[in-house]
Amino acid sequence: MTVDIPTMLMMVVAGSVAMAAAIALIGWGQRRDGLERWAVALLLHALGHGLYALRGRAPDWASIILANTLLSFAFALMAAALHQFFRRPTPRGLKLAPLGLLTLIAAMVVMQATYNQRVAVVNLFFAVQMAGIVWPLCVPWRGHWGRGALVVGAGLVLTMTVLLGRVVVATTTAGIDEHLLSTTATQTLTFLGSFISVLGTTLGFLSMSKERSDRRNHRLASEDALTGTANRRAILDALEHEAERSRRGELPLSVLMLDLDHFKQVNDHHGHQVGDQVLRHVIDVARQALRAQDLIGRYGGEEFLIVLPDTPPEGARVLAERLRQRVAQSPWTNGPTPIPVTISIGVGGSTDARAGGQALIQQADAALYCAKARGRNRVEALPPTPAAPALHVLATEDTM
Repeated sequence: MTVDIPTMLMMVVAGSVAMAAAIALIGWGQRRDGLERWAVALLLHALGHGLYALRGRAPDWASIILANTLLSFAFALMAAALHQFFRRPTPRGLKLAPLGLLTLIAAMVVMQATYNQRVAVVNLFFAVQMAGIVWPLCVPWRGHWGRGALVVGAGLVLTMTVLLGRVVVATTTAGIDEHLLSTTATQTLTFLGSFISVLGTTLGFLSMSKERSDRRNHRLASEDALTGTANRRAILDALEHEAERSRRGELPLSVLMLDLDHFKQVNDHHGHQVGDQVLRHVIDVARQALRAQDLIGRYGGEEFLIVLPDTPPEGARVLAERLRQRVAQSPWTNGPTPIPVTISIGVGGSTDARAGGQALIQQADAALYCAKARGRNRVEALPPTPAAPALHVLATEDTM
């Protein structure tokens, strides 16, 4: 199947301009995501193919040297856009690649190289550049590819395949009299691949940006900005989910209510900025004592709720005591003087699958109140509600 090559080139130009306009409307101003660089790259891509279409009517310096150099700049900008998206510096070699290609093509024109020779060299150069665009996609994701990245990668691999195919054809058909605008299967596949790649990679890049925004919005909606733990709504949703799972599977479930002792004094004596750092420090220590399946969220102020799936009351008591000891043995030391910190913990737990999440919270909150009243820096577990088996009080002497 063959089509009129000038028509195909105009399709590539129109597709590139349309995609650049779409990015300008959707993502202009999002400098950190690389969308502006990608839009400029598409415009250079359109200019390069527009000059291709003028081959024979425009001077060779424009339709050969300038056209290929513009395409090289377009590929370099695409690579720079992806590096910017992943917050990575653009390698110097990618920045200088277009100037290298400019010098190479100019030398070949001066030496009157044949069309096939130019095609082989230029397309091999472009294939290497394309590999430089694919590289930033491979490194940061570490196997966790989003759909957008997969689409971009597929489009770039398609382009590399077409470019290398042109190199093979150019080096194995040296005796065939062919030029850029020849209506052949090779030229048709080349520019059809370029058209598909422009649309696919651009839509994929926009999808990558949207996926990042979605993740950011989800994080803002479910994460406490100061501590990085789940916020109140997210931890309560997680508790209800675990409570339902516990009811279905007749599994034990426990919660811990954790509160920093005398935290107001830390803020009053050292300032809220130091207080925030101390709070983050305590949560970091607490995370090290928790298991992979345990969930922690900020319930309010300096109070945190920890959900312990598949954990009976006795196991929750043991874990709470380990957590309390870890914090007491880990003062905050980033300032000029260490700041000792202790926590009080209330345990709410039941082996009865009918115990709901709200009942466990009430039980843990009441136990926490007792821990505060009995001197702080201790773990308390009150007698349960009628639906839950008896718990024992674990009293740890105040060491502060």
